[in-house]
Parts: sequence; structure tokens; C-alpha cells
Amino acid sequence: MPHPALHSGYILVVDDHEDSRELLVELLEAAGMCALGAKNGADAFRVIESIREKPILIVLDLVMPVMNGEQFRALQVQDQALSSVPTVMLTGYDDVELARRLDVPYLIKPVDAALLCNVAKRCHGIDRPMPGRGS
Repeated sequence: MPHPALHSGYILVVDDHEDSRELLVELLEAAGMCALGAKNGADAFRVIESIREKPILIVLDLVMPVMNGEQFRALQVQDQALSSVPTVMLTGYDDVELARRLDVPYLIKPVDAALLCNVAKRCHGIDRPMPGRGS
């Protein structure tokens, strides 16, 4: 059974640096969203499987041990349930070619908190009008 706090979806932050991961999770939660963390790509798949609900957004670090962002993304696009989940890559490098190859937008570390929150809010539906309340 999905966690009750996840009724409106959750954002999965995948980063091997615990401090960075926890900071991003706290930042997203302070902005009113449910966020969970995973320490690498393999751990991210475990988290998704244990929740039994796909995330509404994946914030994915590029360089990680065990399974890096590029390896995770390759498996994600092959997974019918996860291929449609929006993904934003985090990287310390300004690598447009890699982002194009992975077919994802990317944010350069250190991440601009306001920009990340805006992206997450759009995926979370916070900035969309409620059905039946005008457009």
C-alpha cells in the first residue's frame, strides 16, 4: 500500500552525497512537496519498488557509485512505467551534449533552489489551475 503522505505524488532525489540529497529533499518539502531520497540509481529503483507508486519527478545526479545517472536513465527509458516520469539531471559539468543524449534537462550544481522548486511545482501540479475553477 502506498504511503499515505504520497497521495499527490512524490519527487525522488537521487544523489550519492548525503548532505546534498538531504538538503534538496528538505528544500522541496519546505516548498510543500513530498520528497524522498535515494543514494544511487540502484537504490532509486528499490525506493520506487517499495513505495509501489512512480514518482512525479526524478531529480538525478549524474556521477554516483553503483549505478550512475546515465545508467539509471538508460534503464528508466526502457521501463514502461517509469519512461514517462519527468527527469532532471544534476551535474557539476555544463555538458549540453550529454543532456541531449540522455534527453533530459539539467541543472548545474550548486543547484539554484528557486529554479528547482519551480520545476518541481510544475510537475507536482501546484502551479496548474484546479479542475472546475477556471483556467
